[in-house]
Amino acid sequence: MRTSRLQELSSMVLAKSYDGLLSDDAGNSSSFDSQSGSTRHQISTDSSGSTSSTSSRDTGVTLPLNSQLMPPKSVIQDDIRMKLGRFELVKKKGRSEVWNLFGQVLDTTTGVRLPYVACYACKVLYTDTGGGTGNMTRHRCPIGSSYKDSSMSSSTETNADLTSQLSFEAGILGNQMSPETSSNTQNVRDKESPAPQPQAHASLTAQSSFETAQSFSELDRRLFCTAAVKCCALDLLPPSIFQGEGFRSLIETAVSIGRRSRYIDRHSITSLIPDGSTLQQVIESSSLTAMTELKAEIGCIGRAMGISLSTESLVYRGEQLVVISANYVANDWKLKRRVISVESNHNAVSSVQHVVKEFVSGISRLMVVTDQAVQLLDNTLSTICILSSLNNVVHSVISDSSDETHDVGSTILSCQRIAGTLEKLGLERWVENVDETHCGRLDYVVYVYELLKFVRECVQHSSISQYPELMSLIRPVDWLLVDDLRKYLEPFHVMATIFSRRDCANFHKVLPEWFALIHEFSSDGDETGIKSESVWLSKLRRSTEATLKSVTNSTINVEHRIATVLNPRLKHLPVICTDLQRMETYSKIRSMIGVLDARSAMKTEEHLSSETMEGEPPRKRISFLTSLEDRAMIQDELECYLRSQFPAAQTKDVLHFWSSLGQTQFPLLSQLAKFILSIPAACYHLSGRGPATLSVELLSSLLLLRSSYLNTSQGGSSNTNKSVPEN
Repeated sequence: MRTSRLQELSSMVLAKSYDGLLSDDAGNSSSFDSQSGSTRHQISTDSSGSTSSTSSRDTGVTLPLNSQLMPPKSVIQDDIRMKLGRFELVKKKGRSEVWNLFGQVLDTTTGVRLPYVACYACKVLYTDTGGGTGNMTRHRCPIGSSYKDSSMSSSTETNADLTSQLSFEAGILGNQMSPETSSNTQNVRDKESPAPQPQAHASLTAQSSFETAQSFSELDRRLFCTAAVKCCALDLLPPSIFQGEGFRSLIETAVSIGRRSRYIDRHSITSLIPDGSTLQQVIESSSLTAMTELKAEIGCIGRAMGISLSTESLVYRGEQLVVISANYVANDWKLKRRVISVESNHNAVSSVQHVVKEFVSGISRLMVVTDQAVQLLDNTLSTICILSSLNNVVHSVISDSSDETHDVGSTILSCQRIAGTLEKLGLERWVENVDETHCGRLDYVVYVYELLKFVRECVQHSSISQYPELMSLIRPVDWLLVDDLRKYLEPFHVMATIFSRRDCANFHKVLPEWFALIHEFSSDGDETGIKSESVWLSKLRRSTEATLKSVTNSTINVEHRIATVLNPRLKHLPVICTDLQRMETYSKIRSMIGVLDARSAMKTEEHLSSETMEGEPPRKRISFLTSLEDRAMIQDELECYLRSQFPAAQTKDVLHFWSSLGQTQFPLLSQLAKFILSIPAACYHLSGRGPATLSVELLSSLLLLRSSYLNTSQGGSSNTNKSVPEN
């Protein structure tokens, strides 16, 4: 994404036209207001706090509880509590006194009412099933008054008439109207009723105290501290950021707007924000808890079926680091990517061995995905990140094809200067968070492609001709070479985009996508398109096809083929494997699920031996009866899977297939799928941008917490590749 001055100018023109319309409407509304003072008084009697425009949008229609048009309940409650404007509380007609304390939720964008009610004071949301007001009468409001309190108070009042109700509703309005509107409404009421008002409803006093409260409770402080820790983890910020003057000013504004009250004094804000040491302690305790839970989970899953680790290099504050993450499919079949630790990159092998010993000792299988080829333990499988393999292929081809006429390095440097000048002049800004290098080498697959695409789109705009500094950089560039290079890199970039997602299983896509890339560069494609290419681009294509074929055996291993077999749509490995490779893959799968079968039999035998023999058949008899069972079908579960046909709708999502139909019909293969499909095809890169203010230990804790938050909130993995601050 990038912002454009041209787009801003267009927006300004539209804004001016809207301003004209609004000014006309404002004139009409002012004349209306001058003639309807009584109307304002009527609005003030609505405990919903809604404006006249909101009332006009209220259609009176209530959506059913199971309507698909309704957003999640949490979204509605957050909108009401933060006063974001979409959802408001409106008066609901009812005989019970509880409706003086609760309002129905109105969607202001559609004008329909939702089957939810909320307390005017604390904004707690309840589902309105139409079956009574039991939940609301039992509600104990921590801020305002509860039904029980108000009913006891109202029993001592002799005048529970409209005047008392107006006083309560006016108090509610004070929380949702601007100070000017509230004062105008009060002035109208004073003129019409100069006599002193009777004692208000019990909830009015509580609501008024809520509006003028100047201190935060201990619960408020704990909630804010927890939110601050989550903010540090998700955005990778140091705890000291909450001690800044600018942040305190931001909180003052947010609290003041959120409460719709008078200015909150600075001392109150200071009492809410935790100090740096407190926040540091909460981060340490939270990361320790998350680490303990992570150890238990991956230890259990690793011993049952195996897990995979992924490593990614990171330069932080001038130090070479390696971020080690665990990848696994949980018991609920949710794919999880969890950061374990940040280690020194001086010896990647020892770092991985340390993590294996500390976290996953005794695991059945371990696969490690690395940016570069490393020699690990004898019983540890390893594979290279597919993005690194693609980038290595491009480097090899371009280095062999560059010459004086086609100087790719100089062309890329010129495009970098143009991009920098565009940003300096304020014309265009490339805001993509893309690192220039990958594993210490120029990243052709992502960075260079995005750079060329951005610059090419910018220079085609005619308005740049009025900037001499920019034109002096554009004229010497060979734009035909830029177009050829961008066209050449596009298939690599498409493939990189597929494997850059963290939120879905993709290891089973490596083998078919690799051969699809070979086919893309083969001479068997579209002859018309090949003839229209330049000689240099045709040379690149031929060289790329040969290079891809030559490195296939070193890039694709048996685990990639097993993962492809576990894709029900490609289980027969058509075209992409030889007959020998296919037979070897099937044999490997049988041996792997055989190990699982033997382990299950061993556990059953141990379970039988540990039980008392009283009242149980002899073990020899059980063993004899078991030997009579037809186990051929179990032992050749793969053959049954290969011969089965599945509807296309059930095989669209591979992980979902094995969590449902596959798990039911092929239990051993489904356990293998949990391990194989958890392997990431790529090492998800953490880019280094921004000031380096975090220690390595704090960075490790925040990355651990961040991955925990993301996996918890989204039920699995996330597609967020967050920047890490660097010098």
